[in-house]
Parts: sequence; C-alpha cells; structure tokens
Amino acid sequence: MVVDPAFVNAGKQEGLEIWRIVNLEVVEWPKERYGEFFDGDSYIVLKSKKTKSGNLDYDLHYWIGQNSTQDEYGAVAIKSVELDTFLGDKPVQHREVQDNETEMFKSYFDVLQIKEGGADSGFKHVEEEVVKPRLLRFKIEKGKFHMKEVTCKRANLDSGDVFILDNGKEVHQWNGKKASPMERMKANEYIQNTIKPERGGKITLEVHDEVDMRPGDEFYDRCFPYSGDKDPPANHVWSKVKSLWRISDAEGKTTFKKEKEGKVSLKDMKNSGDVFIFDAMQAIFIYLGKGCSDVEKLTGLQTGDKYIKDHGLSKITITVIKEGQEEKSAEFMDQLDK
Repeated sequence: MVVDPAFVNAGKQEGLEIWRIVNLEVVEWPKERYGEFFDGDSYIVLKSKKTKSGNLDYDLHYWIGQNSTQDEYGAVAIKSVELDTFLGDKPVQHREVQDNETEMFKSYFDVLQIKEGGADSGFKHVEEEVVKPRLLRFKIEKGKFHMKEVTCKRANLDSGDVFILDNGKEVHQWNGKKASPMERMKANEYIQNTIKPERGGKITLEVHDEVDMRPGDEFYDRCFPYSGDKDPPANHVWSKVKSLWRISDAEGKTTFKKEKEGKVSLKDMKNSGDVFIFDAMQAIFIYLGKGCSDVEKLTGLQTGDKYIKDHGLSKITITVIKEGQEEKSAEFMDQLDK
C-alpha cells in the first residue's frame, strides 16, 4: 500500500512516536521535544506496546491545538486513518483536544507542555533581545506534571501552582503558598534546563514565595504587561442523555440518523457493516462495523467532528472503536448498557 514516507518505520517497536502537521505534510517531531505541543499545530501520537503474546498493539492519538486551522485538522485526520490502515487496523484511535486530553494521553509524558505559536515557532530558539512576556503555569495532577502558557497577567496567578514569568533575560519563579515542593522543583528545572540554555546562559532569576510577599509588592506591578480578570476556565458541555446515530450508504447515498436514545448496548451496533456515533455524554465513540472502507472511516471521523460542533461539545474527546476490538477500550465498554 502507499503510505506517507514519514510512516514507513512507524510502529515497529515499543515506545512513543510523534509527528506534526507542517504545511499539511507529516513531519517527524524530535524526541527531545516529546511532551511539548504548540496550540497552533496538530500532531499525531502513536503509542506502541507489546501484548502478552509478544505482538505489538497500538493507541493512535491525534492532538488538535486550539488555534490549529481547519485544513490542519483535516490533514491530521486523513493521515491518522492512513497510519491506522498501514498498521493493519490494529490501533484504537483517539481524538485529543487541547486542555481536555485523556488521562491515557497525559500519562505518556513526564511534563505536558502547551505553548503558544505554531509551526514557524516550533523549532525557533528564543534568541531575540526582545522576548514577548509569557506566563507558564506548572501543575501536578495524578502524579503527572503539566505546563501551560496562560495570559500574562497577575490575575492568573494561583496559590495552588507555580508560575514562571519569562520576560526574556529577566526570569521570575513565583511559588504559590499551596504549591507542592515537586512543582517548585519542576519549574526550576525548566528554567535551568530549557530557558537558560536558550538565552546562552544570560538570564537573571528571581524567586518569589507568595507566603512572604505583600499584596502591594512592586513585583506585581513591575512585571506584568496585561491587566484584567482571571482567564475564564474552559467550558465543558456534555449531552444530557446517551444516544446512538447510524452512518449508512445502504440507500445509495450516505445518511446520518438517530437510532435510539437512552440505553445503548453493543448489540445495537454489531453485525451491521455500518458506522455509528455513540454519544456517551462525557465522551464520543465512533464504532466501525466490519468491512468499513478507508473512506467510511474518514467519513465517521468527519461526521463525529461535525456532530460535536453542531451540539456545542467542542471540548469532548472522540475514540474510534472497531468491531472485534471492543475490549481494547475499557471506557467504551463501561459506557454501554448490558
């Protein structure tokens, strides 16, 4: 089969592989930057793992930055189907949305870093004398560290986390009074191992502990370029009831209609040869009946994406399940009614 040259050696051994969509083409992402994502890009992430039998099994994720273009999203979806087919339809596919990544996806990285920018900034070291101020939040959740860039204003400081205020050659580490020692250590490691080398070692570092600071400390007024209220949290909108939708071309044209609402079981989908959208309220599953073509797989992804947009569910995740591989997703099985 014809496969993108970037995928020729994909999935041949255990481990993690990442590619980024650059100008609608697949480009390998350097291993030393694994865990670092830019909100203007889309990425493909392949996790290969050995089963008890010694064979390889796969989870295939495509991650969409909040500022990624529709063209990039289309390209990452098409290329994910291509890689899935190349790997013999073995992978379970997952659509990952920025700020709402699955626990599985986050578990791959010691630190998940989400930065502003896109392809042009992805490989660019910060060498300019004038650096756009940025505020980086370090947070630990379920034993994993996450770094995210937030709007550079004082209101976004939170007592439970550690923040790095990067003003170019002047760098500040602000330790919230409720932040853990590990969060403080991880932020300092990022300064020493990433920011400092990017600036040729020429930075000044100030460390601020919230517990020792006055509300009117001059640091707050001196260093933050933006004012205003704290950034609002991402809204998570879920459906109020489970529903099952069928995609079929049995009538000579592709149709999309609701099959049922309320209780949904596996027997509602099996042995049909069609594609289903299963809205489980907090997650969306695309179920591919046996014999689906690559076109039908892609149609399922596109329809699932349209369903999410039409129902205002932009932050929800999508997982693709193939008939015969249901047990690979415990989450899918848990959402089904017996």
